[in-house]
Amino acid sequence: ALLSCNFIYEALNSLRRNFVLSGSDKTTAFVSSALAGTTYLATDNLSRMEKSPLFNARVRKVLKNFGPALVILGLTVFNAVWLKGFKVATLAVPSHFELSMGRGLLVDLNAGGLTTGVKWLCSVPALLLAGLFYFDHNISVRVVNSPENKLKKPPAYNLDMLALSFITLGLSLTGLPWMCGA
Repeated sequence: ALLSCNFIYEALNSLRRNFVLSGSDKTTAFVSSALAGTTYLATDNLSRMEKSPLFNARVRKVLKNFGPALVILGLTVFNAVWLKGFKVATLAVPSHFELSMGRGLLVDLNAGGLTTGVKWLCSVPALLLAGLFYFDHNISVRVVNSPENKLKKPPAYNLDMLALSFITLGLSLTGLPWMCGA
């Protein structure tokens, strides 16, 4: 809930900043506010679509699940195509892919002059984290597979643990954060 409040605060602060920095011509600030309001209302309505009498159950479920992303995509295209003249501020995207501070994609394990002893010492917390991932994953699986859920195990049931281990390895080699619910 705190993270959601932070996002809402930043969005409202950005809209307020549009009005403060726009000078006497507030057109762009009003267009930006209209886009934000339309995005909120359309997303809110589509997320409640499941209880609507419109369409059949399958279409309503698809609209409920994918509606917010479609609204954002649609209004982004609308802004880029039909509202070009208003110059509504959008997210600055770099022209090429690079990581922060200009470092390479893979982490150089020999950088910094670490001795072999220090590297072996680092394996202790690494093993503890591997255990944390294992227990976190297994606790989640036990909750999901409780008898009241009546799930049937498919042939590739344990492949998720293998996939998680390869994803964690790849994220470790690139210095990116891990996916773990703990």
